[in-house]
Amino acid sequence: MAALHMGLDVGSTTVKLVLTDDGVPVFEEYRRHNADIQLELNLLVERVAALYPSGEVIPVVTGSAGLGVADRLGLPFVQEVMAGTEAIRRNVPEADVVIELGGEDAKITYLKPAPEQRMNGTCAGGTGAFIDQMATLLHTDAAGLDELAARHQNLYQIASRCGVFAKSDLQPLINEGAPSEDLAASIFQAVATQTIAGLRALADFLEHNPEVPVREYGADYTYFARRDDDTTERAEVDSIARALGETVTDETDDGGHYAVHKTFGRITYSAVHIPARDRAAHHALMSYSPAFHPDRYAA
Repeated sequence: MAALHMGLDVGSTTVKLVLTDDGVPVFEEYRRHNADIQLELNLLVERVAALYPSGEVIPVVTGSAGLGVADRLGLPFVQEVMAGTEAIRRNVPEADVVIELGGEDAKITYLKPAPEQRMNGTCAGGTGAFIDQMATLLHTDAAGLDELAARHQNLYQIASRCGVFAKSDLQPLINEGAPSEDLAASIFQAVATQTIAGLRALADFLEHNPEVPVREYGADYTYFARRDDDTTERAEVDSIARALGETVTDETDDGGHYAVHKTFGRITYSAVHIPARDRAAHHALMSYSPAFHPDRYAA
């Protein structure tokens, strides 16, 4: 059996481990470490060893808490933003921006024309820890919150800049009997609103600092629908199209996308549905990429 590649992400609140065989994931697990990183790592590694007792593993560590682990174990370390950026470059090459909500910070990485990053590191508002706190109030977890939100009917105004203020908004609504589905969706809406506020702050900065270079031909902001099935994703794009007042373009029969676009000056907003069959075909194709090294045989 060929050596397996292992990616170990030790974050502020969770541990993630993925094993790949020629670029194809064969094992993946996500665990909350509850501040006991050593215990969860031991349990995770023991499980991998039991599943692949004679397997050779080539490990790499990343994550905000991963450097210490890598140092103690003598393993190579890749900074998490660099790891995430490379993963996006390989798997979603058309992406311009990466928005990452970590356990205790939020990052926006602009990939083009030159890499640039903004991070909210002073408060956990709008991050994974924030979502966890809000989920606890609704007696569920992050996955349960997502399931509830998918069935919402109404949205409420909830603060996302601070978990304390958000709880102050959420608790009275709970006491009044507001549906959990609506509250869950409102929590995610609050996180989205904070992200938009960050983008607006960047726009204000660029407006007041014209000497800072920007892309000459504008920029795109693309939302990719990610729902349970193709029908639901198409319905979401249809809903966005109605809000934008634009017509959907359906090129799925020719291998294209189901999408709607609206241009604001030199900025274009797009909502896109990629059929499940096309995503599967893309992932299958990209699974071969680690096996090809064009420069290996260069003179």
